[in-house]
Amino acid sequence: TVIPGGGKGRYKTTLELDIFQHRWIIFYESRPAFEAITRDDLPTSLGVGGSVLGILIFFLLSFHAQHRRRMDLAASVFTHAEEGIMITDENAKIIDVNAAFSRLTGYSRTEVLGHNPNILNSGHHSPEFFANLWKDLGEEGHWTGEIWNRRKNGEAYPESLSIVAVRDHRGKIQNYVGMFSDISIQKMHEFEL
Repeated sequence: TVIPGGGKGRYKTTLELDIFQHRWIIFYESRPAFEAITRDDLPTSLGVGGSVLGILIFFLLSFHAQHRRRMDLAASVFTHAEEGIMITDENAKIIDVNAAFSRLTGYSRTEVLGHNPNILNSGHHSPEFFANLWKDLGEEGHWTGEIWNRRKNGEAYPESLSIVAVRDHRGKIQNYVGMFSDISIQKMHEFEL
C-alpha cells in the first residue's frame, strides 16, 4: 500500500506479512528507516540504511531462531522435569501434562485433558482453602503450599505445589501452570520424629 507522504517527493509504503505465526505491518517512508509493528502493537525499530528487504529478512530470521531456541528449551524442561507439571487454560481446564504428572498421579495425559484439576481432589481441604488459593492466584499471580491430592487408584497423598498465573501483555490470564512433587516420604519422616 502506498500512501502519499507529508513532504515533497516523500511517500509511505505499508507492507503486511504473516510470518512465523505473527502478523507484521511494515511502514516504510522514502527516507532509509522503517519500523515494524507486530500484531500486538509492539514497535520494533529495525535500523537505518541498507536494503530494507535484507534488514527485514535478517531480523525475521534472527527473531525466529531465537524464538525457536526458547521454545525448544521450554519443551525440554517440560518433558524431562521430575516434578509433575499441569497446564490449564484460563478456565482451569487441563490442556497439557508432562510424563511426571502421569507417573505421580496414575492418570494418562488423555484421561485428564479437558478436565478441571479438581479430579485430583482428595477431600482433605475445605472450600475456604480453595477459595483462598484462587484468591491468591488472582491477586498475587501465584500460590505455593502443601496440598493433599488423590491418585487415580484412590490413594491420597501430600504434595508440594506451586501454581502461577500466566498473563498476556495486557495482564489477562491466559493459563495456569502447576508444578508439584510427592512429599509422602518427607511427611512420613516428619511423623516419625
